[in-house]
Amino acid sequence: MKTIMFFCTLLLAVSVFGTSITPEAPNFTHDWPGYNGPNGTFADQSRVPLLDDFSRANLFWISEHEDLGHGKTSSKGGHCYGSQSKPSGSCDLIVAGGLVIAGYFTPKNNVVADDIILALDAATGKTKWKQVYAGKGYTRTARKHVMYGTVPAAAEGKVFHLGSGGKIYCVELATGKPLWESDLGDYPEHYKTEAAKVPVVAEFKDGVSGELGRPLFNPLVVIGGVLMVTADNLYAYDTATGKELWKLEGVIRVPSPAKIGDTEYVFCSGNQKTRLVEPKTGKVLWTEKFGTSIGSSAYSDVVADGRAFVPYPKSGSKDASLAAFSLSTTGAKLLWQSQDPLFESCYYAYRDGVIYANGSDLHQGGIKAFRAEDGTVLGQITINGHFHLWGDRLVIVGDDCHESIGHACTYQSLSAGIKDWKLTGHPLTPRNIRSYYGVAGYMERWMRPTFADGLIFTRSVNQANGKGSILCWDLRARPNSTVVKFQIAEPMQGHPKAQNLVTAEAEIEAGKLTRICTTLPMRSPNAQVFEPIYVQGKPQEATPLVAGRWKGKVDLELVRDAETWLFDLDTSAATPSGTYQRTIAALAQPTDVEGTADAKEETLANSTKQWVINLSKGVCPIADTPSTKRRENMYIVVTQSATGARESFARARTMNTATHEVHLATFESGEKSLTVKGTVLFHSDKYVNPSNQRIGTVAMNVEVTLIPEGGTWKGTYKGQYGAAWTGNGKITAAAAELLESTK
Repeated sequence: MKTIMFFCTLLLAVSVFGTSITPEAPNFTHDWPGYNGPNGTFADQSRVPLLDDFSRANLFWISEHEDLGHGKTSSKGGHCYGSQSKPSGSCDLIVAGGLVIAGYFTPKNNVVADDIILALDAATGKTKWKQVYAGKGYTRTARKHVMYGTVPAAAEGKVFHLGSGGKIYCVELATGKPLWESDLGDYPEHYKTEAAKVPVVAEFKDGVSGELGRPLFNPLVVIGGVLMVTADNLYAYDTATGKELWKLEGVIRVPSPAKIGDTEYVFCSGNQKTRLVEPKTGKVLWTEKFGTSIGSSAYSDVVADGRAFVPYPKSGSKDASLAAFSLSTTGAKLLWQSQDPLFESCYYAYRDGVIYANGSDLHQGGIKAFRAEDGTVLGQITINGHFHLWGDRLVIVGDDCHESIGHACTYQSLSAGIKDWKLTGHPLTPRNIRSYYGVAGYMERWMRPTFADGLIFTRSVNQANGKGSILCWDLRARPNSTVVKFQIAEPMQGHPKAQNLVTAEAEIEAGKLTRICTTLPMRSPNAQVFEPIYVQGKPQEATPLVAGRWKGKVDLELVRDAETWLFDLDTSAATPSGTYQRTIAALAQPTDVEGTADAKEETLANSTKQWVINLSKGVCPIADTPSTKRRENMYIVVTQSATGARESFARARTMNTATHEVHLATFESGEKSLTVKGTVLFHSDKYVNPSNQRIGTVAMNVEVTLIPEGGTWKGTYKGQYGAAWTGNGKITAAAAELLESTK
């Protein structure tokens, strides 16, 4: 739960903030032209310096194109994208020639779809071209395991994409002009035959993957001037004409380019054997029995500098570990083998003579860096998740499987270099801004963001309207920015004072206030446990009053909650000072609520008194995701210690990522009555939003009057769900740490 809670969320595109710094336009000199990156090594070659704290990344643009759908749902078909969203296939984006390219389908009904290749300007998000193959695809189901989602490839000034109907398309990179199309074996004819058996309906929930069979989800790669497609066999096509050149049986993993001398070969494995193949002819130069079925379709092997890095069975064990083989045109020779067993979806990346690999378990095994020459361990870290080798560092990926059901995938930097790795700063959640949700690919992981020259590009769906867009984030280091640190007193009411003084910081760039962030204390589902949530936002407006003093209106997000905070921050003196104000806007259609109430009073073991007040049907009924059951009742809990210190919180639904705030205006408990007046602030969780009118914190004013009856308290309550609310507090000095440089 703590991992889920510890998210950061950025808010709006940089261009909407009048006080923001216009970021330097990127110079795209490096491509990510296919699933496995440039050179087939899953490693960015730019080495551009990145932020230590990814939470400071700016949202660079949101694409003007918003016709993408979702890529994966849960195993039961449910998802968090909203009923208007439609499936579109699960696959990575690629970057080539300054363009971000996506391949997907758009349903026409439950059976037929249009196959589409889309190209955006990587610097602006504007659409450069869009090639539509009308009616040539099929509406493929997007369940837990991917049924369709092939990653395109770019090479030789062309883009290659495998459509949802088994057609391979080739278009001109610069213009999208169609050059040729070809059949993937007998797949198009097979799909046509099977689809003809399916009744067509206009309204549909899922597509026809189950009826069609034959999933397609392996990425396309170009090796030695030949297009490679892995399905039931490895198929090879002439990039100039689309003519099928050859096919090879028994290849499971996506093939890798293997350069030996000045010639590029195809390195491919599966069914316990590995082969080296001439790309133009399909001639198998040699076959070795060191292939493995581990990660049968999840990843390709990595080949670099005349060495292949593959899963290899350990002597006397069923487990496999990372092994390095030297390659020649006559065979392969084992160089070294690590002692660590590999997780079944092991992941590698290679750069500058170092091979990086996951450990024995996806969640606990961690990451190691080995010297490619002899297997010496150069660095290691025990950490959850996979990784990317981007810019000048390794980037940790947290939970990239479950975004479709409401979880958030996070990206966090490791310190630059390899020795003494450690996490730096806070993570970035690149897709969960406001109503945008990430598009996941589950274990096949074809939905990871792509990277080029310090920027990442990722698909997302806007839950509010079901539209799918591409988001671009800027991870480049900003060496000229500074931060001012200060403290916020009692930002979350109902908390003990010791938990309710938090450090915040304001980022200043070129004399302008560009960011305010803080860590707020939130109660977990175990109401006695506090979990910090890192939140930040960009100013809607920030007015400099005098040197070192600003008034700012800032949108902050707490996980998925949007709140407006007003800051009057003065840093001109020796220590910071000022005020802040939390503002919760009223819903467009607030609802009056009332009903019966009861309460019980008890004394806990530490002499603390506790009142549990039950408001029958106290939560305004709203639309939920189908799989979520709501409690009708709301429980307000008030505790008072022997010293008179009072705390309060509320529970209101079956699934919570946090209990909710209660701001007490009045609490009076006597022999004849129990009176409660105040406001409950409902926070979103990963399953349910407080209101279907908007995403964000929702306030409910409530007034309860109870009298004793039969050993308990009974009475009525009334209030308004969706009321406006405002809370104020002070800014005080933090440590003597002003204008600290932040890389």
